[in-house]
Amino acid sequence: MKIETRSVYHFLNHCQTLYNIGPEDRVSNFSEVSFDFSVLDLWLTWYARASLHVVPESQLMAPARFIQEHKLTFWASVPSVILFLDRLKHLKEGCFPTLRVSYFCGEALPLSSALLWGRAAPNCVIDNHYGPTEATVGCSLERLTDPPNLTPGRDILSIGRPYSGMRMAIVGEQGIFLPQGETGELALSGPQITQGYLGDDELTSRRLPVLDHPSLGRLRWYLTGDLSFEDASGTFHHMGRIDNQVKVLGHRIELEELDAHLRQVCKCESVVMVAWPIRNGSAEGVVAFVCATGITTGQILDGLKKRLPPYALPREIIEIESMPMTPNGKIDRKALLNILAGRMQGSGI
Repeated sequence: MKIETRSVYHFLNHCQTLYNIGPEDRVSNFSEVSFDFSVLDLWLTWYARASLHVVPESQLMAPARFIQEHKLTFWASVPSVILFLDRLKHLKEGCFPTLRVSYFCGEALPLSSALLWGRAAPNCVIDNHYGPTEATVGCSLERLTDPPNLTPGRDILSIGRPYSGMRMAIVGEQGIFLPQGETGELALSGPQITQGYLGDDELTSRRLPVLDHPSLGRLRWYLTGDLSFEDASGTFHHMGRIDNQVKVLGHRIELEELDAHLRQVCKCESVVMVAWPIRNGSAEGVVAFVCATGITTGQILDGLKKRLPPYALPREIIEIESMPMTPNGKIDRKALLNILAGRMQGSGI
């Protein structure tokens, strides 16, 4: 992928304007250097002449003591970190008094997680950023406010509005831009967008087409593969991945929507649904994985029956000790599918 220096500069300059990082700030480095998030950790710190504090591998899943001992003022990570700290009961009220900025990105930020973090870091702004790697780390922002700006029916913060100089729009079939309120594919344009994919002209032309916008004219857009809509206020909402739309018994469903209902029933964030098994391009059902919910699988199923149609109910609810995570701190759906595949092989099916 080709990300130009000017794209990184635009991103860093926007963040610096937003947060006014200075030499007195103490910034976390939580992400691996192979994760685009590290561009924020490393380069914003150097850009602002602040001090960088690298979280050791042994504390990545429980960095509370590190935040306290290093008196961090700026924290950046995926939201899943909040779940781990809450499970370990490390999010005591006011335990992070030195934090003034928390930058969350990489996955949806549930309201319950944001409130837990706000209770632990009472002097802190909590920002939910959205942005694929192709848009240079982050390109839109929603700040936690009272009342919060939530995505309807999902209990997660919206992805907000684009950074200065960036554009967001919703695209339907055949590259037609959709009006406010209609759900389609989220498209991004502006100085932070990648120039293309190295050695793959076909993918570049497919994902980065030039489209005619009704008011902006002809621009090059990055098609994200994310479902989204723009509400009447101009705020954008993330509705899941297009590739996480599956057909179950002929009915089209979105796994992220099922996840949202599962979280609300379980009152726990460490839960997820996967489509299983998939045969001939269609799923025969879904399976729920839950971790440390405090309620029985029967109670979970009863709660879901009040929210979901029969075809969307999980065929099985599996309790696991801990969720498998990707190196970037996200729930690893592929690992869960491998668990199910291993069970099937073990049973000789």
